[in-house]
Amino acid sequence: MKNIFEKLGKTGTAISVFLGIVAAVITCWQAYKIYSRHNIAGAWKLKFVVVSSSYKAYEGDIHTQRVSFCQNECEISGDGEKWEYNGELLDFDKHRKLEYKGALDDDCLKATYKLFGKLRESSGDIVVTLSEDGKKMKGTFIGTAADSRGTVEGERID
Repeated sequence: MKNIFEKLGKTGTAISVFLGIVAAVITCWQAYKIYSRHNIAGAWKLKFVVVSSSYKAYEGDIHTQRVSFCQNECEISGDGEKWEYNGELLDFDKHRKLEYKGALDDDCLKATYKLFGKLRESSGDIVVTLSEDGKKMKGTFIGTAADSRGTVEGERID
């Protein structure tokens, strides 16, 4: 009987050591994921180029936004305004409020936006990839305003 308890004690110790190693590896992996994640919090300039639209006059238009993103782990939110139209600064009374909500998964940001226009609201989705240094983003958008679609490029401005 004594031999059985000695063998169980050794087996229990081995299991405890193994579980301790597994827990340490999981903890290290979680820390790596948290600290290696891009942090996009701060001010950004986003440039939207309309490639296709149900309203052909919009095709080729360039809209620039200034957005301040906040980040809580992988959750993203942002507030901003429409800033330029086809390379021209908008008069202050033509700036339109924007809101963003989304998530960051490694270097990919997927977010929805809402643009509060003068006559109506429009919304859309962006999917962008962050550069390795986290200072630029590039991707695509789809918007409800005249079913517009196109490209998005962004750069950190803070």
